[in-house]
Amino acid sequence: HPAAWRKSGASPASALDPATLRGVVLAAESAGFHAATFGDGGVPENGVPKNGAPVNANGVSGNSSGRLNALQRAAFVAPLTRSIALVPEVDTVYTEPFHVSTQLSSLDYVSRGRAGWLVRASASDAEAAAVGREHADSARRTREAAASIEVGRRLWDTWEDDAVIRDVA
Repeated sequence: HPAAWRKSGASPASALDPATLRGVVLAAESAGFHAATFGDGGVPENGVPKNGAPVNANGVSGNSSGRLNALQRAAFVAPLTRSIALVPEVDTVYTEPFHVSTQLSSLDYVSRGRAGWLVRASASDAEAAAVGREHADSARRTREAAASIEVGRRLWDTWEDDAVIRDVA
């Protein structure tokens, strides 16, 4: 959680620690949780975290900047878990639908069918600037999110579920 650093004994750097991530997800699975979500936040406004988290010696704050993205973290824990669904938050406005679809398909494969998708339509000026795009208003973000979901579904249905691509050359 972005504000976990406020809790006594919690370290902002632990958010970047693979052992911490593994421990949290395995504890959730053992406790009977059905899904683990992985937040993703892009870049902070003006380089300052919105949650006020302190910046450590490496310049890493307690927010989502400076760490593996949600898809990477979900893929990391996939082979370590058995039953919990892995649901990364993925932006649909500033990430091309083809890339979202192939990354989620890969996560679904490595998790043996346990991938989900928490759709995020970024409203951040900084995220738009980071990818060289103009900020999208609310109506445009909603349209782009819906279009991205539709494109993803169509791409996933391009091949039969049991299709195997082989190079016969």
